[in-house]
Amino acid sequence: MSTAANRAPREFLSSLEGRQKRADWAQQNAFEAFPAFAAAVIIAQLAGAAQISINRLALVWVVARFLHGLFYVLDWPKARSLAYFIGMGCVIGLFVAAA
Repeated sequence: MSTAANRAPREFLSSLEGRQKRADWAQQNAFEAFPAFAAAVIIAQLAGAAQISINRLALVWVVARFLHGLFYVLDWPKARSLAYFIGMGCVIGLFVAAA
């Protein structure tokens, strides 16, 4: 990475293509998905949901998000969407466990 890229990282990131561009998009998507997950875990904890349920749903979410990023970089949109929906199902499951 050049000094120019360090001085203007957003410009540099917007110039990327292919896998590098998809990796940036995957990272942005991960940043967007995390707050809902964190809120769901915290609320489930505070509501006294079964710890084993929280642990399992959180673990599946982490694996799904890892796979989501991998599938994003590999440009496998159907697998990426499946991983996304599994992760969102975990977030919904955590809120349901809290109810």
